[in-house]
Amino acid sequence: ALVATEDHRFYADPGVDPLALFRVAASWLTGHTDGGGSTLDQQLAKNLYTSGHSSFPQIAEQVVLAVKLNRAYSRAEILRLYAEIAYYGHGYYGLQSASCGYFGREPGQLTVVQAAMLAGAVNAPTYDDPLVYPARARARLVHVIGRMAAVGYLTKAQQDAALKTPLDLSAVRGCP
Repeated sequence: ALVATEDHRFYADPGVDPLALFRVAASWLTGHTDGGGSTLDQQLAKNLYTSGHSSFPQIAEQVVLAVKLNRAYSRAEILRLYAEIAYYGHGYYGLQSASCGYFGREPGQLTVVQAAMLAGAVNAPTYDDPLVYPARARARLVHVIGRMAAVGYLTKAQQDAALKTPLDLSAVRGCP
């Protein structure tokens, strides 16, 4: 779910997405801002090593660090590291914390719809917090499920089934 919604070329890119970098550079040159285009590697570099700002020097540093991360770690390791440090809203940092906090279960026990909700929360964790703004979180979840289908992670039947599955947010905060 994270790959489908945050970086669908994750398994093919070299840590950066050249097309997205070109689009962002072109938007800056024309005086516009384009906040999209960061790969999971770049987001990991931003969260681990930089100030988190999005000025040109910081983005250049993030690009260099992303390429280095890509060379040093496998795709599975990058994805695991990213999932472990991402903020999922409601005070939950890391997939384990978010999974146990929102659903009372370990990440490996999540349903497709629950995984999609968590992946969707990463983009705007306060705005899409399912406990505070359930309608917003549901809209983002529908987007993530759609992305999962669009990139081939779900069939149309699986997409339809996931959209009918209840989220089952847990009243119990934490894993047994």
